[in-house]
Formats: sequence, structure tokens, C-alpha cells
Amino acid sequence: MDSSLPTPSIPSKINLLKGHPNDLMLPEEPMKEAFKILSGQSLSPSSPSPSNLPTYLNYGDERGNASFLPILASFIEDSTKADVSDSNGCSPDTLFVTQGISHSLEILCRILKPSSVMLESPSYFLAASIFLSNGVTICSPPPMDVVNGGIDLDELERMLEKSLVPVPSAIYIIPTNNNPTGMTYSSSRREKLVRLASTYGITVIADEVYHLLDWREGAPRPGRMVSIAGAEPSLTISLNSFTKIFSPGLRLGWIECKHQPLLSKIENLGYIRSQGGVAPLNAELMRIVLTNDLFSPHLASVKSALKLRLDMILEKVASCPNITVPYPPTGGYFLWLKLLNVTGDEAAVVRALEDSQGVIVLAGSSCCQPSAPPLDGIFVRICFACLDTGLLMEGIDRICDFFS
Repeated sequence: MDSSLPTPSIPSKINLLKGHPNDLMLPEEPMKEAFKILSGQSLSPSSPSPSNLPTYLNYGDERGNASFLPILASFIEDSTKADVSDSNGCSPDTLFVTQGISHSLEILCRILKPSSVMLESPSYFLAASIFLSNGVTICSPPPMDVVNGGIDLDELERMLEKSLVPVPSAIYIIPTNNNPTGMTYSSSRREKLVRLASTYGITVIADEVYHLLDWREGAPRPGRMVSIAGAEPSLTISLNSFTKIFSPGLRLGWIECKHQPLLSKIENLGYIRSQGGVAPLNAELMRIVLTNDLFSPHLASVKSALKLRLDMILEKVASCPNITVPYPPTGGYFLWLKLLNVTGDEAAVVRALEDSQGVIVLAGSSCCQPSAPPLDGIFVRICFACLDTGLLMEGIDRICDFFS
């Protein structure tokens, strides 16, 4: 038998592009218990009362279930109380329930009607399409901060001061455990960004979906953007969801903003008023999960599994002289690899990796805006959350062999 062929248990293609959770990381048992409580079949000793199922099979409240919003606010506050920020508090009246980050962005495009938005480059590779489909122009960002990752805020400040770039209506960032790079903006950089936003009237839209999927040790995590000192309430919006920390199928997220006029505008959107809010039944399920100790053990297990996978990958990649990790993540789903001593263009390299090794990765340029300054080398993004550990590490081994 040709030893170069994969063994029958290993598929010929290993997909490290797809950013989904592994099936074993999905909350099957917590959800089974939540459904029991919802239907009245089970009542946890910690549950103050059984769920009133008919209420949540009906239309809901525009901003979100009145029974869910205080629980959600307490969850956010408790989960971020150790963060570095001016105030980690969260009030129910600063929240609006959505179906996730993408839905939140769609809502904000309708309400804010931004003429232009600046994205990091690289950024989440599908974010630009959401803005473009709403008629929003994508601004060319300054070069990437090579040392820290993300937007070079010093260069952005200089360009704005000298009117070298138009002032964007909004800036969209993924500030914690960034997709694709894995970097996290420090507290001082967050403060600088909100100062720039205040000076020039720019709305900061922070996609914080990986903020709570974090296992850093030592220094505390920087605060969510709405809690940063100096953040202008009318110009700072945090978006989050249970997609990565619990279940994408639940389709449940939230907008957090301390500017009541903006939330009132969302609340009065025609389709929100017509349908009676968003996902009342799913919100009740999540309330049950949060109030019956079904969430924290699950998230701890997911974080432990992801950290173990990431540590294994970093140990392996450290022995590969032609691969570096510019921004070792402390959470999230993704790892950003820089390929050294590689000839040919990026597309050819990624295609050769798939053709030769059967490993599918996301090309770094796929995460960049066409008008953005080019990356300083060839990069690829891999997801360490989706595949079983054995298959994941087989893919990493093949990458290291290919670029050795």
C-alpha cells in the first residue's frame, strides 16, 4: 500500500477553514434539562418557579422578554466584573435582544444609516458583505498595527488630523480574541479609540462575540467597549451573542448601548413591532439555562477543550521554522499563521496546500478589504474549534510538513 495515501480513518480533505464548534462542544445535556424545565417536567431546586410556557409561545416584548433582560444583564455584569474598565455594570435598559451578531449589524445599518464604515484589515471575512448589502461604503483603513494587531490607531489619528482620509461614519472592530488574527486590543488602545471616536463623531461598533470565550492567565481582560472610560454613549455599541459560548443554533444575541434614543429607534422598527420582539421562546430557554446552573459548567468545559487544542497547536508550530504566530490568542476560535520563506503568490500557496496535503485553510487576503494596504507577507487563518482533536492535529502536522 502506498504510504503516502491517508489511512481510511483520515479523510483526504481536512477543513480548517470552517468556523463552527465541534459537535462535542454543543450543549446537548444542558438543553435537554432546559426543555424539561420549560415543559414543567422538571424543576431544579434553584429555579424560583416553573416556566410559564404559554407566555413564551406568544408574541414577546420589543426589546426582549421582561423576565430575560434582568437575567442577561446580571450575566454580563458577573462575567465581566474582573475586566479592566471604568465600570463593568450592566443595566437591563441598555440591552436589546437580537438573533446574533449578523442580525445586530443589519439592525444597526437600518438605524444608523452609516454612509461609510472602516473595518480592520484583516477582519471577519463576511462582515464587509453585511455592510455592502446595506449600501454602506467600506473605507480604506490605515495599515495594520504590525506589533499589536488591529488598526494602527496612531496612524489613523494622524490621517484624520491631516484630512488624509474621509472621516468614516462608523468603525467596526472585533476587539477581543479577534477573528482572524486572535489579537486583543489593550485597555489603552480601547481608550484611544473611544477618544478618537468622540473627537470625530465616529460610531464604534464592537463585535465582542469572543469576549467571554477567553482563558487568559495573569493580566485581566480589557473591558467591553461600552464600559471603557471616556466612551461616548451615543457613539459606542457592543454586540455579543451566545453563538460561540453556548450554541449557534439558539440564534440569540444582544446589542448593548447606553444611548436610549438609539435603543428606542430599534424598538420602534416596523418589523420589530410587528413580530413582537425577537426570539421570545429561545430567550426563555436561555433564562432557564442561566438561572439553573446549566451554563457555567458547559462554558468552562468548552474553554478547557479549546485551550488544550490551542496549546497543542502552538507547541507543534513552535517547532516549524517557517511558520510563526504573530498574535498568540488567549481565547476564541482562530489562529493566524504567517508563512515564511514561501515562494509564489498567496492563492497559489493555499491551493498547493490543499492539492498536496488535503488541508483547507482561509487565505489571509480573504480577510482584507481590496482598498486596504497589503499584508506584510503570506498569512492563513485556521479554526481550532470545529474538527475532532485527532483530525485537527493531523491537519496541523500536514501544514508543518508542507512548509518545512
